[in-house]
Amino acid sequence: MVPASVGAYPGVAGAFVLATLPTGEDVVYLDDQLKGQVIDHTEDVLAVRSSWESIEGEALPPRQSMELLAEVAETWRT
Repeated sequence: MVPASVGAYPGVAGAFVLATLPTGEDVVYLDDQLKGQVIDHTEDVLAVRSSWESIEGEALPPRQSMELLAEVAETWRT
């Protein structure tokens, strides 16, 4: 989970999945409101992997993510 206090970060560009196929090839699945697409161009896959690493760097550790979720959920109850 990336807290809102981080501001803009690569993850706000849209949903994606990085995957390694049984052949060992890395691909990216991009999804938007109209369609999904599989990207296998090496440079594009590396660019998305770099974005993922940036997102990981901004994300909270699992325990802090759960605590933040619980805190936000509590505000919805009132």
